[in-house]
Amino acid sequence: MVVGLALAISPQPLLSQRAKSTELPLKTAKNAPGAEQARASHELRKSSPTLFLQRSVPSRPAGLYKEKPFSVRQKLPSSVSSVDPSLVLWGDVLSPTLPGFHSFSPVNPIAVTRLNDYSQAFFNAGCGRVGNKLCGVYLDLTWQEYGFIQSYYFTVDTDTWQVADAPTPLPDFSLSAVETAQDANTGEVFGEFRNADGSGLEWGVVDYATKTRTTIAQAANAYVALGIAQDGYAYGVAQDGNLYKIDRKTGGETKIGSTGVAVVADGGSSYFQSGEIDPKTNTFYWAATDAAGASALYTVDLSSGLATKVGDYPNEYGGANITGLTIPKAAAGNTEDDGYGRRRYRRRQNYATAYRTAGYKL
Repeated sequence: MVVGLALAISPQPLLSQRAKSTELPLKTAKNAPGAEQARASHELRKSSPTLFLQRSVPSRPAGLYKEKPFSVRQKLPSSVSSVDPSLVLWGDVLSPTLPGFHSFSPVNPIAVTRLNDYSQAFFNAGCGRVGNKLCGVYLDLTWQEYGFIQSYYFTVDTDTWQVADAPTPLPDFSLSAVETAQDANTGEVFGEFRNADGSGLEWGVVDYATKTRTTIAQAANAYVALGIAQDGYAYGVAQDGNLYKIDRKTGGETKIGSTGVAVVADGGSSYFQSGEIDPKTNTFYWAATDAAGASALYTVDLSSGLATKVGDYPNEYGGANITGLTIPKAAAGNTEDDGYGRRRYRRRQNYATAYRTAGYKL
């Protein structure tokens, strides 16, 4: 969906694909009077406040990454007992120097492997795995100061790490999520989404194959990281720094406790970040960027909310945002699966049913 001023000239290929704006007269960013630019941004912030909940860490010269960024987070425990060092995580990195998809494991120091260098779109508005594709939405905030924001749908082939479906504009913001999480057993993608005009947040389930989603209930908090645990509930870190338990059927949110990490930066917004729960160990991983713009990998205790730092990213990733955090083999104990681990999971369920029918106790 296009909101605000339409830009006639842009070096970004995606903007040339945008739908026609009908809310404000056509002008170029270069020639628009400063007062009108400010008015457009102000009006957009008033009408669609959820579009301003998140932002990217400002671009910095590469040399600055040699120094560890200052962090305002509290001193947190450094030992993590439930981490699986063999686990592989995928993340879409927003970085001025190293954009694209990367893989890494929860060990300290964290070693990062670059999978592609695609920088035209990012999964900063939710994603999920469908077969051998990662599907999701890019919320383009490049021209938000001029009152122009556009959302795009695109997919990436996880076998080749090439873009499978090029970014295409969406008619509104209803598929644009603040954060999503995927059920390891069913493949369902649950998340916190913007409504069509970006004026509110609501819980829902998205079907990326058909580009549709449901609405469950209005959301009470804005979340920076979500995951689905073994108990079937979603757990999320909200902008207030607390962990919440979310009922996926009703959208009810129950506060658990503070993570100890401050995430809201100046201006009331947080940086793009993401989370996911490993279904094998029930460990909540949070690729966090705190209020000061410092990024690190954490685990979050589902019973207390306390965050524990696993490790820092390499220096060159110190100020990067990691979105679309994904666990490739998202099934507990899975070694052969169809992308969600459903085949082996269903076999186990069938075996269990057969044993119970025969009178055996499991």
